[in-house]
Amino acid sequence: MKFLAVAISFVVLFALCPVITAVCCKYGWYDEINPRKIHKEKVPRLGGIAIFTGLLISVAYFSVVDDGNFSFVLPAFVGGILVFVMGILDDFLNLRARLKFAVQIVAAIIMSLGECYFDEIFGFKFPVPWITGRVLTVFWVIFFMNAYNLIDGIDWLCSGLSFLALGAISVIFLYKGFDVGVISLSLCAAILGFMFWNKPDAKIFLGDGGSETLGYAIAIFPMLLQGDPVFNYNKIILCALLSAIPCIDVFAAIFRRVRDKRSIFSSDRGHIHHKLLNIGFSRGSILVFLLTFQFLISCVAVMTLFITRDIGLMLIASVFSFVILFFITIHYINRAVNIKMRGHLADCPQKEH
Repeated sequence: MKFLAVAISFVVLFALCPVITAVCCKYGWYDEINPRKIHKEKVPRLGGIAIFTGLLISVAYFSVVDDGNFSFVLPAFVGGILVFVMGILDDFLNLRARLKFAVQIVAAIIMSLGECYFDEIFGFKFPVPWITGRVLTVFWVIFFMNAYNLIDGIDWLCSGLSFLALGAISVIFLYKGFDVGVISLSLCAAILGFMFWNKPDAKIFLGDGGSETLGYAIAIFPMLLQGDPVFNYNKIILCALLSAIPCIDVFAAIFRRVRDKRSIFSSDRGHIHHKLLNIGFSRGSILVFLLTFQFLISCVAVMTLFITRDIGLMLIASVFSFVILFFITIHYINRAVNIKMRGHLADCPQKEH
């Protein structure tokens, strides 16, 4: 009966997306078109409403029908609602980046005040964990929200990366016997239902309300599994690995903007999907390449369930180093293309709005 929540989540998303698309088309609620964006068509932007609705219904079903007890994640749920509402408002009002960042901080703080936060790394307990652990948790959640928001530049990319990362997290949770795994699996089902309508050429986009909510969810799920010594030992680096592609991309974006003496809240066309497009990859080949890469990363994460924690740590560190090397390689190939041909795409840096 528990897994009926997963089916409900998929069915709701699959049915709700065309409804939201029709409403957006009727009222002209389309994603903004500017030089930084790859798409040039009018595409509805409120897919986040569908994903949040599907997840909400599945959680409600699991809590009421199967007596799931999720009171310990109430602060995380409140923070998630705040992130979702802020994202939807941004989709309509194009909020200033600094205001969005302030709301993200508030949401992350609310989440960290609950029972779920980082209190150790590699078996080392943080000194004064109720302060240091919560501060680390706040930075972690904010970073992930922005990582998944910024990677949302090509149809299926953000939703596909999220689906594969959450799929691995769901397998880990269910293998460990934690009911929260059903909730993460329900979110996977919701994403899958959305991906049918988001596949190229997309009928609907996630919007900020969707991408930031997904980033928030992926950031907090690892903290919901407490008390397992092997998983806790490698938790931070394992979950960083699962989101390595968007996380390294946002780190590179921050470095690039600081180097160019621009605000970190400004935007440009220097993300990994832009660079691959500039090098000569098609949109389809970029999706196949990055999602295959993410699938292999997710497989490695699941493999750590069946090996010792120290070997798992070495495997995770090796794969993470390979992902960093991949980003460095693409950076220099893109740089060579720009020097030789001035690039197919301009960086199109934009000021903070």
